[in-house]
Amino acid sequence: MILAGKTGKSSKKKSKSKKNRIPTANVLIYLNSHNPDYELVQKALKAWNKTKAFRFRQVKNLKKTNILITSGNYGETTWAGMTQMANVPRGYLYGSIIYLNDYYLNQLSSHIQLAVAEHELVHAIGLNHNDTEPSVMNPAVLDENAYTIQKCDIEAVKRIYHKR
Repeated sequence: MILAGKTGKSSKKKSKSKKNRIPTANVLIYLNSHNPDYELVQKALKAWNKTKAFRFRQVKNLKKTNILITSGNYGETTWAGMTQMANVPRGYLYGSIIYLNDYYLNQLSSHIQLAVAEHELVHAIGLNHNDTEPSVMNPAVLDENAYTIQKCDIEAVKRIYHKR
């Protein structure tokens, strides 16, 4: 289970000053290194970690993971990426599975592929679709709205996982 500000393994590093420190939520990800979308997901993880709003950490032990990422050619579905998760209150995570559909991803530009991966990662931690402004959480990722992480997305993560 992931709780706001107290997720994953706790860090033993102590900050000299906690006054201006923003708490960072952590989640453990399992992604097989032989996954065909390994490099794509690595880029998405790096992009989200760079925001410092949320920290995704990869683990090698499937039993210790909060989010499992899998890829495959799932055929002509209606989705390039899909996240399956338990219906729990916002700010809590019991486990998610992200499916990346290579049938569609392999037909898309690298920019759109990255937008899909970034989108599914934050679905897995509880963000909903946002069709009111440019956002990685736009419900359909097309050429004209293939946004990667935007300021509104970072703020949405902070609203869920950061105590103020």
